[in-house]
Amino acid sequence: MKAAVESTISAICGLMLTVAVSVMLPACSGAASGSTGKAADRDLYSVNGLREILDTERNQGVLLGHQDDLAYGSAWYGQPGRSDVKEVCGDYPAVFGWDISGIERGTGFNNDSVSIQSIRGYISDVAEMGGISTIRWSACVLTDDSARDIAIDSVALFLSSLRNSWGNAISVVFQPVFGDCGNIEPETLRRVWKMLYSAVGEKTKNVLYAYSVCNPQSPADFARAYPGDGYVDIVGFELLTDECEATSFKREFSKGVELLCDFSKSHKKIPAITATGMQGIKVSDFFTSCIMPSISGRQIGYIMFWKNLWKDEDYYFVPVKGHPAADDFCRFVDSGKVLMCPDLSAKNNS
Repeated sequence: MKAAVESTISAICGLMLTVAVSVMLPACSGAASGSTGKAADRDLYSVNGLREILDTERNQGVLLGHQDDLAYGSAWYGQPGRSDVKEVCGDYPAVFGWDISGIERGTGFNNDSVSIQSIRGYISDVAEMGGISTIRWSACVLTDDSARDIAIDSVALFLSSLRNSWGNAISVVFQPVFGDCGNIEPETLRRVWKMLYSAVGEKTKNVLYAYSVCNPQSPADFARAYPGDGYVDIVGFELLTDECEATSFKREFSKGVELLCDFSKSHKKIPAITATGMQGIKVSDFFTSCIMPSISGRQIGYIMFWKNLWKDEDYYFVPVKGHPAADDFCRFVDSGKVLMCPDLSAKNNS
C-alpha cells in the first residue's frame, strides 16, 4: 500500500470497536417522515435483537455497507435522501457507517466537518429505514489521563441519546479507533478497552462491541490486543488501497478474510469487514473479481466500503453512475450473495 493511503487511513487501522445500530421497519425508501410506528411493537431495538439479526442474516448473504452514505457523496454534501449507493444500484445499503471522532472537543462537529447533531439524525433515519449503522471514534485521548473522563462522558452521552421518532433507544456498538495512537503496548490497549467498556456500560446498555485490526498477516495480529470474549461481539478487519494493480490487494484481502473467519469462529464471534475498497476504483471489475471470490460462502456479517468524499473528486470507494466500475458494482449487488436495506426490511417484516 502506498504511503499516501497509509497516511489517509491511519486513523482506521489497528484496534477498533464497531458501533452498529439496527432497526427494522417496513420500508427502505428513505427517512420515514410518515411512519406507521409498527416497528415500535417489535423487539428490534434491543442489543440481543441486533446481535441476532447480524448473526442470522449472514447465513443468507453479506450485508453491504458504505461509510457516511447519507451525509455526503461524490460532489455533494448534506442533501436529504441522497446516497451514492442508491443512485448507482437502486437501493440503499443495509449498513451505514458514521464517525464521531472529535466529539470530545465539544465543537459539535466530527473530524470530517459533519455535525454531531446531524449524525444523530442520520442514525435515526437509518433506523426508520430498516438499516444498520456503524459508528467510529478515534480514541487516542484515552491514553491521556487528564482528558479521559471528559471523552468517555461525551461518547457515552451520545450513545445513550440515540432514539427513534417514537422515543425508543437505538442499540449501538461503540467504536474507538487506536490506529493513529502510535505504538501502544497490547496490555495498555486491553486495559483501556475494558475501562471504556465498563464506563460506557454504566450510562447505556444499547451497545454491541466489535474488535477489528488492519490488514492482518497472521493469527497473532488478531490476538495481539484482544480484550477477551466477554468484551467483544464482532471481530473484523480492514484493508484499503489506492494502487491501480489489483493482484496484491486481492491476495491480501483473501488472506485477511481467511484469518478473520478462523479467529471469529474459534471465539464464536460475528465476522465483519469493517472498512475496505480501492480508492478511485481503478479496476473495472473490482467488486466481482477482487471482493466476491473471497467472501462467497464465508458467512460474513457485513462488508463496509469506505467513503466517497465530497471535497475530493479522486477520493471515493463506491462508483457513481457512468463510472467504468458502476456496472460491476451492480452485478456484485445483484449476485444474490449481497443484502441491501430492502432485504433486511422484507425478512424482518415477514
